[in-house]
Amino acid sequence: LRQDPALELLRFLTSPEVERAAHHATGLLPARRDQIQSPEVASDFTEIFDRALMTGRSWPNLTFGGLLEEKLTRALGDIWQDVLAAPERDVRDILREHLAPVERRIRASLSL
Repeated sequence: LRQDPALELLRFLTSPEVERAAHHATGLLPARRDQIQSPEVASDFTEIFDRALMTGRSWPNLTFGGLLEEKLTRALGDIWQDVLAAPERDVRDILREHLAPVERRIRASLSL
């Protein structure tokens, strides 16, 4: 009896062989901790990264995290549109044009 094709694909993509091949092709760290520690991948950097995985902690949730993400995502999309539409414009001007209003809105939301 055949298993779920999505599950089979997931198992294949996270197999040790594919993880190592992807690491060698892209330079990105494997998703599996056992592969980060494997001799083919291990380095001084991966030792530090592995320790951080086990002892580190993620950033705390921000009260306005969703608002921040939404505003920045929209602004970054608008920035790319402007850069591609007018490559002769100074990128710093485009960044200021789109990010200054986001900063003001976020400061106002956080009462800063």
